[in-house]
Amino acid sequence: MFGQMREAVGIPKEIDILDHIHSLSSSQQDDAFAKIQAIEREAMSKQIPQAGLVSLMGYLDERGIHKGICTRNFDAPVAHLLANHLPGHIDAFAPIITRDFKPPKPSPAGILHIAHAWGVTDAADVPQTPAEERPLPLIMVGDSIDDMVAGYEAGALTVLLRSEGSSTFTWAHALQLHSTLSPFQSPLPQTHSAFAGVKPVSWRRYNIAGLLVTVYGLQELPPDVAEVTCLWLLHGRGDSQDSMGYTAAGLLGAWNSRRKPGQKSLIAVCIDQRNHGSRMIDNVANVSWKQGNPTHGPDMFNSYSGTASDISLLIGQLPHYLPYKITENICGGVSLGGHATWQLLLTEPRIRAGLVVIGCPDYVRLMTDRAVRSKLATCMSTDPPGRDFLGSHDFPPSLLAAIEELDPAGILLSELDTVTGDDHLHPPSESEKQRLRSILAQRLGGKKIMCLSGGKDRLVPPECGEPFLTWLKKAVDLKEGWANNLSIDIEDIVDPGARHEFSKRMRTEAERWLCDLLASDDEVSRFRGSKL
Repeated sequence: MFGQMREAVGIPKEIDILDHIHSLSSSQQDDAFAKIQAIEREAMSKQIPQAGLVSLMGYLDERGIHKGICTRNFDAPVAHLLANHLPGHIDAFAPIITRDFKPPKPSPAGILHIAHAWGVTDAADVPQTPAEERPLPLIMVGDSIDDMVAGYEAGALTVLLRSEGSSTFTWAHALQLHSTLSPFQSPLPQTHSAFAGVKPVSWRRYNIAGLLVTVYGLQELPPDVAEVTCLWLLHGRGDSQDSMGYTAAGLLGAWNSRRKPGQKSLIAVCIDQRNHGSRMIDNVANVSWKQGNPTHGPDMFNSYSGTASDISLLIGQLPHYLPYKITENICGGVSLGGHATWQLLLTEPRIRAGLVVIGCPDYVRLMTDRAVRSKLATCMSTDPPGRDFLGSHDFPPSLLAAIEELDPAGILLSELDTVTGDDHLHPPSESEKQRLRSILAQRLGGKKIMCLSGGKDRLVPPECGEPFLTWLKKAVDLKEGWANNLSIDIEDIVDPGARHEFSKRMRTEAERWLCDLLASDDEVSRFRGSKL
């Protein structure tokens, strides 16, 4: 949301939004605030309370503990939150400090104002007084650095809530074999807001090879079914398998509502990615360089490539537990799950098709871009930045070797005689074509791929995957491709207004693609070009 705000008022990340607006003329301020409020209202419509919020408020009320709000939002989102998600606690929040109070966070002034209203401090306590000289019996709970700075400077204890990974942290207790909590009670990630309100479907937990596996849609199958198609769905970084519950229900519902008698039956299966959810070992390994993880490069690759190996294992073992024959397997994933889906398409012959949502087939380009944006020391000593990044301690040679074995771009582009960085711009030589046809036939022959990307996605920019996708689509183009006889079907759609999210348009396209895939004859291959 803050990225949208900065884009709306035309300022870079390092400039404070409110400081910038307050520096404008009165008429310019009105225009800027109108843009900001429009973004806040849109976000307000997608508000989802974190798990445990209502019970926590009740706990505080029972003990007579004061509650106040100190925010940089304007009053409408606050009123919406209280009226729609905490209707019994509206009067319990006082004072409520919005951005009309000056100075706003990260100044401690708003928190000190609340403390004074509660009788915790007197007028002598001012923001300029060192925090260690005025420790307060207060706790500041927030999800940003501004919250933590304001709380610390006010002399309060501080608690940081991480919105990234919310379902991993607030839902881990439910990720147990015999838990009675439904996956549909799990927090819905902001990336999946397009699936809010989807009707839940049946679900069942299994322990398979020591992995917690959730199967969706068994009770919705026809009574006489003997064979099923399995859709494996993989979640994003920081989330858990249950964050995909509504996505599974939405995709199953789309097919079940269109399915005709005699057509394929569908189930969906979710697991936790490595080091996520029920498999969490160390959360630091799940965050980025900018968030304090020096080994982000290998950590993220190891997480999703390990999960891809788990799916290969489970494809062979899930049938032991179901009374149906699984006749085909499809994989779909979001963000980190999208990266894993790309790997499975190239490395697992039993995966017939892949739905990649905000994922990337070129780990080297993705992480080089991220490293430069993060201003890693291994990137910033060259012109242009990033020339010495590959092979550095942030992206070691052993990781590059693994990428050549498992990453789509690594597997295919490494077969070119000369890798120049613009390989998608020129056709391969005859000797390259001969080698690559064999690899493409073995790895992707007969497979169907849907790629969905956000035009404004800055975490996984579509530009990072575009060179590889352009190269691959040229190769398999039905009219002019040099590998056009391999029945490889690629559909590549960029939603220009979407950020790092499974947007409404992406959901519509995903449902359409999946239903077409399930309804079509296995021998029919359709090629669609990029769409905007």
